[in-house]
Amino acid sequence: MTRTAEASATLRSRLEAVLSDIAKQKEIIKKIEGSTSARLPRETASEIFIHCLPPSENTYKYLRDPLLLLGICTRWSEIALSTPQLWANLCVEIPAEVTSEFVNYLNGWLSRAKESPLSLSFTGCHTARAEIIGIVAGRAHHIFPCLKSLRVTRVLDDKASPPAANATLQVLRSAPGLVASLFNLEDRPRRSMEPGECVHHGRLTTLVIEGIYEPSAHILEGLRLPALEHLRVTIHSGNTTELISFLTRSSSCLNYLSINGIDQHWDRNSVERCFALVPCLTSLDLTGHEDFHNIVIALLTCGPCEELLPDLFGLTMTREWTYHPDATWYKPLTAMLSGRRRRLRSFRVKWVRYGVPKPDEDDKRVVRELMEEGMEIDLGIY
Repeated sequence: MTRTAEASATLRSRLEAVLSDIAKQKEIIKKIEGSTSARLPRETASEIFIHCLPPSENTYKYLRDPLLLLGICTRWSEIALSTPQLWANLCVEIPAEVTSEFVNYLNGWLSRAKESPLSLSFTGCHTARAEIIGIVAGRAHHIFPCLKSLRVTRVLDDKASPPAANATLQVLRSAPGLVASLFNLEDRPRRSMEPGECVHHGRLTTLVIEGIYEPSAHILEGLRLPALEHLRVTIHSGNTTELISFLTRSSSCLNYLSINGIDQHWDRNSVERCFALVPCLTSLDLTGHEDFHNIVIALLTCGPCEELLPDLFGLTMTREWTYHPDATWYKPLTAMLSGRRRRLRSFRVKWVRYGVPKPDEDDKRVVRELMEEGMEIDLGIY
């Protein structure tokens, strides 16, 4: 009997604890139902949810956080599902194997976005890209007109698909609302477009084209972008005509220009023509051979004639293929920096391969004076 009584007492104690917890939970629910947040209008709650989202660059958090709202309570779930802006950004890391679960997830996300302007980011496995493209293509009539930002990386071109340059131009043609796009195309230089074909896009302000086979020229020759402000491309000397023609045709107020992959065969005339077409430029980032940088420094050194790039505020140079680093390079550099001390506020040089030459005492003195005046200078010397 003693054991039975003890067991009964234990059960009663547990039951009382459970009932106490239930009572507490009911009290909490009652408080929540009467709280200010529970009485918020649906529109206000939607705005709060939108402002609580992390930056879209954080792929994992951005994919996770809207889904978390679905598991809080029925009301929050209903509000989240009826707020298309919560689902307007999609960052997809394409898996090696596209499962039905992943397809349903992607379709569900895009369906919740409804007619909202979209920002899409696709990266990941090459082999599975066709399936993802198929899903997106099925919604192309809705997605592309709504698209405002697009990032596509690691797209490998092959003989079985149209050249990536053609596909890129087709995307831009189909997305008139696009304002920013990045394409990283592992594409060999080949195109099959009709001569004279040109895509005019009046809203695109940011364009980034990267790739190991330098696809930029093949895309630029088919574009006219009058609203462009930010351009980053890979261009070799053999394709300077395409870049100059593009800048002439677009006639945009470009304020940022980054050119990567420049070789030693750029001539002074081509560089000068390029700079003359972007008079509003405030930031310039150049990667390439030392001979090219020597031309740039000479052109940017203020002289009696009207200077190029009068509004240049920041300059970055990444010097590649420097076979015989020479400290005399600093003399024209410091002369250029001194001549532009009124406007230029930031200069940085990065060295790739081989040794880094050291400036002499006179050059160091000039650099110190400029830094004391407020110019930020990083010569890449450690």
